[in-house]
Amino acid sequence: MPPTTETHNKDNKTITQTQIAQNETQNDISPVRQKIVNDAKQYLGVPYKWGGSNSSGFDSSGLTRAVYKLNGLNLPRTSREQSMVGYYVPFSEIQPGDLVFFVENKSQSINHVGIYIGDNKFIHAPGKGKSVQIDNLQDEEWRKIYKGARKYLK
Repeated sequence: MPPTTETHNKDNKTITQTQIAQNETQNDISPVRQKIVNDAKQYLGVPYKWGGSNSSGFDSSGLTRAVYKLNGLNLPRTSREQSMVGYYVPFSEIQPGDLVFFVENKSQSINHVGIYIGDNKFIHAPGKGKSVQIDNLQDEEWRKIYKGARKYLK
């Protein structure tokens, strides 16, 4: 679950890590990160398809892999494999374009991934009967199964 611990800003006011993440995303982001976000958004509404990796249908890792490939970056095929490459990112430092990972099963192995787009939101292919959509990391459904974030860009 994303941490919501408190910290203090330079004026000694209490803010949560969630607010820190929101504040950081309001700053300028690199052109590559912005392009990843924009490329991901072009797939909004594309249906979920298990094993899918193109605009006729995506699963979660197929979406992330396709978007990164458009930007010259190669990711492994599965969400579990994607979670093992790149660099760990604390929740308070997630930037647009980073990948966020989830566990939706009893085995506790990572089996879902999305692309962070800023303001605690991420884009993903959620599952059977749904389409690529944007959700909020702070929604309880996602908060309780959140397992971490990875970056592949400097």
